[in-house]
Amino acid sequence: MQIKNIVNIISYLIAFIPIIPLIKYIPVQYILFFVITAVLSFKFEVKKRLFLNLFAIISILFILRNISINNFIIPILISLIILLSIKFLEKKMYRDYMQIYLLSLLLLAGFALLSISISFLFYLVIILVLLSMATVFLTYFDENENLYLNQKHIFIIIYKTFFIFLLSLPLAITIFIILPRVETPFFNFFNNDSTAITGFTDRIRLGDVSSIQEDNSVIFRVNMKKLPNRDLYWRGIVLNKFNGKTWIRGKNIPKGEINFNNLRLIEQVIYLEPYYNRYLFALDKPVAINLKKLRKYNDLTFEYPKQINKRIRYKAYSALSENIFEKNIDKRAFLELPQNISEKLVKLSSQFKNMKDIEKFFKNSHLKYSLENLPVSDTPTENFLFKYKRGNCEYFASSFALLLRLIKIPSRIVAGYKGGLYSNIGKYYIVTQKDAHVWVEAYINQKWVKIDPVIFAENTLPQHNKNLSDFNYKLIIDLMNYYWITMFINYDFNKQFAIVKNIVFFNFNMLKLKKIFITITLILIIFFTLFAIYKNFKKFYFQKLEKEKILLIKFFEKLEKLGYKRKTGETLHEFVVSLKDKNLRKKSLYFITNFEKYYFKDKKIPDNLYKKLIYVLNSISENSK
Repeated sequence: MQIKNIVNIISYLIAFIPIIPLIKYIPVQYILFFVITAVLSFKFEVKKRLFLNLFAIISILFILRNISINNFIIPILISLIILLSIKFLEKKMYRDYMQIYLLSLLLLAGFALLSISISFLFYLVIILVLLSMATVFLTYFDENENLYLNQKHIFIIIYKTFFIFLLSLPLAITIFIILPRVETPFFNFFNNDSTAITGFTDRIRLGDVSSIQEDNSVIFRVNMKKLPNRDLYWRGIVLNKFNGKTWIRGKNIPKGEINFNNLRLIEQVIYLEPYYNRYLFALDKPVAINLKKLRKYNDLTFEYPKQINKRIRYKAYSALSENIFEKNIDKRAFLELPQNISEKLVKLSSQFKNMKDIEKFFKNSHLKYSLENLPVSDTPTENFLFKYKRGNCEYFASSFALLLRLIKIPSRIVAGYKGGLYSNIGKYYIVTQKDAHVWVEAYINQKWVKIDPVIFAENTLPQHNKNLSDFNYKLIIDLMNYYWITMFINYDFNKQFAIVKNIVFFNFNMLKLKKIFITITLILIIFFTLFAIYKNFKKFYFQKLEKEKILLIKFFEKLEKLGYKRKTGETLHEFVVSLKDKNLRKKSLYFITNFEKYYFKDKKIPDNLYKKLIYVLNSISENSK
């Protein structure tokens, strides 16, 4: 295969790889433009670059005119795609291929600014392997673009460059460990809303939660021990004002005296995805969260100082209890009723004396849980209870809380998540948007009592694949994502410093024997890896493959196929004179005589002589042993 075709194939692969993950971020017309220009470049290349350069400049200026601090990275990426497309249309020389590789790497770096996920690692590994191969093949191309390589040589180059990449991995891991980390949210600066997902706000209109539940994306992961499903309520936002259609969070949260004495605390390490609100989620009932500058409210909600538009990690401590003991609260804030409350609801409430009566009513009303055809109207709770008799969690919770208030029992609703899928391998919960849930808290006998009215539904809630095997591909992929996330968020400068300190001072009181063994093993692996790279592959990275050198390599390969191998310490002349075949010896003498005149005097072989020597090499293959 001609070397130019090999370089083209690898270059197209390198260029297409960063485009794939950017498809969902870049407008489709620019992706199509890139694909069309890439296909066209197979057939022809433009030698005169002036027109293409002018087109590129005008296009980029047009794109960049709308750039802003909130929309910074996408226009830059579009500009890079246009430049890459133009590069493919141009007649490509050595520097053009290098520019293609640089633009491709910049596009992949742009993807990293948009989404630090494990898919970035996947694309990065592929593109680095291809770049290693492209570097070697491009060196041959630079010397002679009409050179042909057989399958054996192509395979050897691919194999060795891939092996070099594998050997460099321990060094890359070492660099990752020692590379300084900064706490500035660099990746978040460029494009705040590129990775955020829709979630709960401090205002819930009846029917809103169903739109959240239609999303199957992960909202947070929780590293903790496995608990019974009945305990898996993840508290987020508490709402206490209701106008008949919408629940909102009052500005002044009434304060009481909360007592958590003698309650068992559960520790959780939570990795929360960006969802563009301030409230943090934790296992019900959260007592403390270890982030700075948080606002903690008496309703056991925690507010972040700014909108959560980047992935964050925090520790939470929760008390496993169905009740919150709180004395001396202002009940009025939790007894407010909508102005135009339905007469049917008032009449219905007159039948109830306590919460048990309301529970019985819900059990006997044949209410069904549903995410479709929800009763959205001016009187949604009335339609839910008396007409449609179907709704999702906020209909159940709102109706129940409203009936409690009508019989003078303070109530509020809690918005968060229920359940989650547990990975026994990773020891963490996966909580998705489909797990979004709303439940009720009623204030009875100086304590807030949790009640989930959905349990009275005639049908059961969907399980969302809660019983997946640990070897299910979804869990395996998420497990990889989880470890990737923890590497970036959980691994910081403090941990780096601790590792370096332990290695330098080698404190036996701090390091167990197992850690010592792992440290020594890593050092040995890195040492032998670097030694192998230097010893066995030196010629690929530390020597320039000149066309004269290539000629000599081909000469030895031709003779070796015919059974003649140069001995250690043997000069070229001695080797050639020892050849038994007269015709072969004659051609070989001609070759080395003319070769030595230039090569060993550090001179370039003239083009006309170079062609003659190529002809001689080709004629050698016609000889037989």
